Amino acid sequence: MEILNKVAYSFMLVLVIALMSSTTTRPVSGLLIGKTYVYIINNLGPNIKFNYHCKSADDDLGERSLNFNEEWHWKFQTNWFDTTLFWCNMWWTDTNGRQVSGSTDIYKAKRDETKCYRRCRYYVKADGIYRYNSVMYRLDLLYTWPQ
Repeated sequence: MEILNKVAYSFMLVLVIALMSSTTTRPVSGLLIGKTYVYIINNLGPNIKFNYHCKSADDDLGERSLNFNEEWHWKFQTNWFDTTLFWCNMWWTDTNGRQVSGSTDIYKAKRDETKCYRRCRYYVKADGIYRYNSVMYRLDLLYTWPQ
């Protein structure tokens, strides 16, 4: 009977390891974490359109634009190694007619998952991009527009 328990335990261990290595989700306390949602919100001001093109190594989300106070989001599974990364090229025209543009990592798993967990909100403002920090209940400046 003891040998049977050892064989069953070994089989279960091999099965769990095989399942964990074949999936892109991360186990936490034995459970699989769901999808991460990233929101981009245009807070630049009335009549200012925000344009952006976001992608990862695996997904190109296309070129998009948001009017003032509009938001857009996408969802994805972070990978096992917490190296999931999305970056965006962004541009807009300020009230003086000056083109403002830049590029930044909008979502980095190792940086963001402990600050916004699975619902990451990024606010586009005239001075930069802010992430809502759901641990500290505040906006943190992540990116400043080039001068």
